[in-house]
Amino acid sequence: MDKTTKKQVLHNINELTVADLLQFIHDGDIGLEEMVSSGLDRSKLSSIQEQLNYTDEKENIIESDLDEIKELCAQIENDELDVFQIRELILEGIISAEQLKEYTSMTDDIIDRIIYYNKEETPFDDWENLPQLEKNRTDIFFFGQPGSGKSCVLGSLFHSFDKKGLLIENMSNIVGTRYRNQLKDEFNYGILPDSTAEDGVNYMPLELRNIESPDQKHPLNFVEMSGELFEKAYRSGIDALHPKIIEYLSNSNRKILFFVIDYDTHKRSKKISFGANQSSKLTSVLELLDNYGTLSKTDAVYILVTKSDLFPDDVDSREYAKQFMELENLNFTNNLKQKKERYSNSNKFSITVFPYSIGKVKFKSLVVEKDLSGAEFVTRAIQKHAFITRKKSFLKRYL
Repeated sequence: MDKTTKKQVLHNINELTVADLLQFIHDGDIGLEEMVSSGLDRSKLSSIQEQLNYTDEKENIIESDLDEIKELCAQIENDELDVFQIRELILEGIISAEQLKEYTSMTDDIIDRIIYYNKEETPFDDWENLPQLEKNRTDIFFFGQPGSGKSCVLGSLFHSFDKKGLLIENMSNIVGTRYRNQLKDEFNYGILPDSTAEDGVNYMPLELRNIESPDQKHPLNFVEMSGELFEKAYRSGIDALHPKIIEYLSNSNRKILFFVIDYDTHKRSKKISFGANQSSKLTSVLELLDNYGTLSKTDAVYILVTKSDLFPDDVDSREYAKQFMELENLNFTNNLKQKKERYSNSNKFSITVFPYSIGKVKFKSLVVEKDLSGAEFVTRAIQKHAFITRKKSFLKRYL
C-alpha cells in the first residue's frame, strides 16, 4: 500500500468495516496501533481484538507464560513501565485487558485511556519570534529547574480556569494560546506535558474573570521559561541570557512570581547526585531578578512545593511545606526574605509557601486522580494581587 492510500484509509478509518480493517492488519499494510492513533472507534477495536483471538490465545497459555504475564503486571503496577510501553503490550496482544484487571489495579476506564493516549508535539517559540509583553497587565512568571513541575502546575491551573468558566480568550500570541489549550486539554485527559525545550519560552496572554465579581477581569501575561535557561545563567552568568529575556524581566508591568520546588527531586537527591541543588539555582535566579529590576515591581512571591502528595501521611501539608523550605532550602529562603526587606519601603511583597499536587500519577505520565485544590489556591492568589479592569457603566460609556 502506498503512502497516499494509507493516509486516506487512516483518515476514514471508522467508515471501513471490521473485516476490511482485519485484512489490512493480516496483509501487514496497517498496524492496529496506527489505527488506534488515528482515532479508531472503541467498538471496532474490541471487535478486531476478539477476532484476532487475543483472549482465546491467552486462555491457552502454559504456566510459565502466565508467570511472565504476572511479572509484567507487577512491573506495571510498580510504575516501572510507562504508558506507551503498556499500550504496546496491549495492542500487540502480549497482555490482555482481562489480565490487567486481574493482576493490577487498572479499571476499564484506565485501560481505555492508555490505549487512546496520544501526546501531541508541544509548540514553543524562539525568542526572536516572541511579541512584546502586553502592557497594563500583571505578569505571572514561573521559575524552576528542569522537571520541577512548572508545566504540570500550568496544565492543572488552565484546566481549572476552563472548568470554572474563568477564561476569556486572547489571540495576541497564537503559539502561546495553542500551548495553553494543549496543556489544559491534555491535563483534562490525564496526559502530563513535555519538558519545556532548552531555549523554550511560552508567553500566554489571557483575561481571567474574577471569581466573586464576574463583571471584573484580570488582564494577565503568563510566562513560563525553561529551567535550562536558568541553569545556563547559573553556569555561565547572566550575560549568557538572550536579550529578550532581559526585556521580559525588566518591563514596567507589576508582577507575581511563582518559584517551583520539586519535593521528589529533593528526596531522590539524598541517594543520587544531581549536581547543584534547586535551592542554589533558585538563589541565582533571585539575583538575576533583582539585577533586572523584576523584584522592584513584584507584588507577591509564591513558593510551590510540587509533588506534595509524597509528603508523609500524618502531617499538615502546609506546615510541612514551610518546614521543608526552612530546613532544606534555608539559603534560598533567607535570601528571599532579605530581598523582601530591601524593598520594604517602596514595594514590600508578600512571601507564601504552598504545597502543590496535581493528583495521583501512574505509569510515569498518566494522571489517574486529579487534585485541583492547588490550582484553586493559585487562582485566588493571582486574583488577590493582579490588576483588575471593570466593565464601564452605561453612563461612563456614553460620556
